[in-house]
Amino acid sequence: MNRLVYRIYMRRVFVSFFVVCCALALSAKPQQERAEVILAKTAAIFKKNSGVKLDFVMRSFQNNQVDGRTVGTIHLKGEKFMLKAEGLEVWFNGRTQWSYNDQSQEVSVTTPTAEELQTINPYSFLNLYQQGYACRLGTLSAFNGRAVTEIILTSKDKRRELASITLYITKSGYQPVFVLLQQRGNKVKTEITVINSLLNQNFSDALFTYQKRTHPHAEIIDLR
Repeated sequence: MNRLVYRIYMRRVFVSFFVVCCALALSAKPQQERAEVILAKTAAIFKKNSGVKLDFVMRSFQNNQVDGRTVGTIHLKGEKFMLKAEGLEVWFNGRTQWSYNDQSQEVSVTTPTAEELQTINPYSFLNLYQQGYACRLGTLSAFNGRAVTEIILTSKDKRRELASITLYITKSGYQPVFVLLQQRGNKVKTEITVINSLLNQNFSDALFTYQKRTHPHAEIIDLR
C-alpha cells in the first residue's frame, strides 16, 4: 500500500470515527447551540476518561453500492491512540506514529506534522468548527433500538472533499453509535457503526508505542 492510498484509507477511518467521539461546533444560532452542547458533552466524556476502547464496523460505498467492509478496534488515551483494522495497525504515542501494513509487512515510522494530524489525530477534530463546518440537529430519534440525537455537520466550503458528517449520539450517556461520512458529489460515502464501547480503561502508555516483538519480521521504514 503506497502512502497516498494509506492516507486516504486512514482519513476515512479517523475523520469519520473520531468526529463521532470528539467533534465540537460553535455558532450563535439556537438549533446549532443545542447541537454543540451535545457534542461538547460527548467530547468531555472521552477527554476525561483514562482510557476508551471502541469496536466498530466500517462500510464504504461507491454510487450506493458497497465496495468495502472493515472491522476494527481503537484504543484512546489523551492524544494517544492505537488502531487495529483488517490488515492495518497504527500506534501513536503523542509524537511518533508507527503504521504496520500486513500486505507489505512493513512498519512506516513518521512524526506527523500539524497539518497531517488534522487527518490522523483524533483530538484534532475538537477544532472542527475552525475548518468551516456548520452544525445542526437532524430528525432521527432512534437507532438500533436506542434513543439518539442526530447531528449534521456540513462544510461551508464547496471545494472540500468531505461535504457532510452525520452523527448519532445516544441521549443517555452521550455515546457515539453511528457516523455517515459523505464525500462531495454524493458518489462516495462511508458508514461507521460503533458496536461496543468501554470507558475508564487503564491503558499502559506502552500500548501506544510499536513493539518490535509484535511483528518481529517486519521491515522498519523510518520516514522521519
